Amino acid sequence: PCMLFSGGKDSIVMLRLAEKAFSPARLPFPVMHVDTGHNFPEVLEFRDRRLAEVGARLVVASVQQSIDDGRVTEETGPRASRNRLQTTTLLDAVGEHHFDALFGETTDVLPDAKTRRRRVLPAGECCDLDVTLCHNR
Repeated sequence: PCMLFSGGKDSIVMLRLAEKAFSPARLPFPVMHVDTGHNFPEVLEFRDRRLAEVGARLVVASVQQSIDDGRVTEETGPRASRNRLQTTTLLDAVGEHHFDALFGETTDVLPDAKTRRRRVLPAGECCDLDVTLCHNR
């Protein structure tokens, strides 16, 4: 298994809960960050520091590497985003590292509502993964 970590507040809470659950031992699973290449340096520094503090192994899946390898094509234009490109990058990393399960958290703004819904994302085999939940919409 592998824990997904974006560096956002929800991921930070999930990391803290995992840390408390397994303390005093180290986390028994790696933590994966799908890096869009658009993170503030402070976010990456915080990620590296916190994961070192909890003794977690970091796996970084790079969207830029996926672009460079020709696996995805970067969008252009004023509304271009790398969010959709994260799906291929994530699935490639799952296959490369042979993860049999992923868990993480996502926040969706519900239509016609001012509330947010949070949920844990279990995944079995790679083909059963609903990757649309792995990035902000």
